[in-house]
Amino acid sequence: MIWLTWRQHRLQLLFGSAVLAAIAAFLLLTGFGIASTFRSSGLASCLSVPGRDCGNIQNLFSNRYTGLQFTIPLFLILPALVGVFWGAPLLAREVEQRTHRLAWTQGVSRMRWAGTKVSTLVVATVLGAAVLSAMVS
Repeated sequence: MIWLTWRQHRLQLLFGSAVLAAIAAFLLLTGFGIASTFRSSGLASCLSVPGRDCGNIQNLFSNRYTGLQFTIPLFLILPALVGVFWGAPLLAREVEQRTHRLAWTQGVSRMRWAGTKVSTLVVATVLGAAVLSAMVS
């Protein structure tokens, strides 16, 4: 059953891995620069003191990275898009392409077929979400 699940969903898993690699590359390229600017501009030391007015330094820092504001909604919506385009057609595609009949004629019960298919893809999705959340944080 796991082999069949791999054969049916390997393109999705490979595409998901490629998207995670692209996000990782983007975050690596921008993250180190932002962290360096955060420390070298004095904003880190300014914000470490409670009640200190850091408005000017904070504005300069924010204005420098205004072009990256689009990433905030992107990283908030990305998990929902993965759920919509991966989760929803999971079983619907099986019924539409009639591959569920193949699985059921091989001596596999319906519950075992659905359980194996869903659990295998849930594990892959949870691993991908964990990697994405670790990269973003």
